[in-house]
Amino acid sequence: MRTWNPIWLDVVRAIDREYVNNIRSMIIAAINWVERNPTAYPTWRENPFVDVRQRWDHMFEPTNDHAEQWFAVITAACHNDYPSVLMMNLALAAGMKVRKEGWNTFDADMLAPDTPHGR
Repeated sequence: MRTWNPIWLDVVRAIDREYVNNIRSMIIAAINWVERNPTAYPTWRENPFVDVRQRWDHMFEPTNDHAEQWFAVITAACHNDYPSVLMMNLALAAGMKVRKEGWNTFDADMLAPDTPHGR
């Protein structure tokens, strides 16, 4: 299982902690699903005219079973709320980066060791 400690979320004190934790959970779920399903090829359509605060299903429409499964896992990781477009977009982007470039590149680009400001 992967863990995640992105500086760019930790230093933004104005973001609600539960919101940040939900995004983290969603990203971890997205990454872990991609790693457990290396031959899966999720596809979806996007509606570009949607406010990022709306529910994700207003923008993203899964177009195959892999996407349905992946989106369900990501959505379930958002414990207390139905994810917004922005939340889902962050999770999808992280998962696709790991799929395309591998964990080591994602780790080098996005992660940082625990620091005093980190949690």
